[in-house]
Amino acid sequence: MKNLILSIALCSISILSFAQQYPDRHSTSYTDAWLSCAVSANPNSDRGDSHWVHYDLGSTYVLDEVILWNYNDPNNLNNGVQDIAIDVSTDGITWTEAATATVAISEGSAFYIGEDLLSLGAVSASHLLITVLSNHGGTCSGFSELKITTAAILPIELTKFDAQCVETNDGVELAWRTESEVGNDYFTIQRSTNAIDWIDVMDVAAKGSNGSGADYYELEKNISGALYYRLVNTDIDGQRQFFDVASVDCSESGPMTMTVANPFSETLSFTYNPNEVGETTITVESVDGQQVYKSTMYNNSIDQQSILIPSSDWTVGTYVINIYQNGNQTTKKVVKM
Repeated sequence: MKNLILSIALCSISILSFAQQYPDRHSTSYTDAWLSCAVSANPNSDRGDSHWVHYDLGSTYVLDEVILWNYNDPNNLNNGVQDIAIDVSTDGITWTEAATATVAISEGSAFYIGEDLLSLGAVSASHLLITVLSNHGGTCSGFSELKITTAAILPIELTKFDAQCVETNDGVELAWRTESEVGNDYFTIQRSTNAIDWIDVMDVAAKGSNGSGADYYELEKNISGALYYRLVNTDIDGQRQFFDVASVDCSESGPMTMTVANPFSETLSFTYNPNEVGETTITVESVDGQQVYKSTMYNNSIDQQSILIPSSDWTVGTYVINIYQNGNQTTKKVVKM
């Protein structure tokens, strides 16, 4: 299987020179496609062994219209996908089905323009997983190209967005910090129980265009349980910018929470709140499973703990932080620049 790293355009394109003069047409070469001829363990364990392709987007985007070019080799059109499932994730670990679709067989022509498949309905995700449920009768399964439209990226630099439980007020405190603000009008805080379906919680006026940024603190009272929060910026022209998702669990026996400075460079910095006194183990692994850090410590209290890990000799890429305590675990993905 392949793990494809996509650009912000979310498009993996390869077109032969004779076809480049035709916008959105596709090559008939079998090499200009993703093709799987053997099943393997799917990143979403619910899918079992299957043909799949995993897109790590590198950040969280709001995904909307899906255009797909099916496998276009004229001698093997039956290798094209027919029924597919599209799963999304914010961490590459927990997956939610966003849609299923049926894809028509391709034309086997360099003039093939693909198919406007469906809309994902502005779902937030940093990982996209395509699983083949059936093909058009071939021995392998694949497609030639995938393109997804996304929300615009606007000139707001955000350095922090945290969600923390506040026991005394039976609610959640939302805090964020901007490095700079140019032309923004207001922020919207959105809440979700599954990181897929969002509702607006409150609008917060921007503190004005400036080069030094600003700090914001808001409280949503009378709220509890496992929740996701998302920050949205709207500029004076009405364009919207969506930022990464923060998760929190304010149930009485909820898991540990972790806040990470992401991305990082010379030092990996994060804080966590243990849910009980006792031994805690922290590991950091690369996405290919290589452990680069492990430490075990004893927490004498449930107060917030601060961790600094030198990381100057780590290679650039994505890492996974795991914190374990007495059967409880919390996990975060981070990116080293």
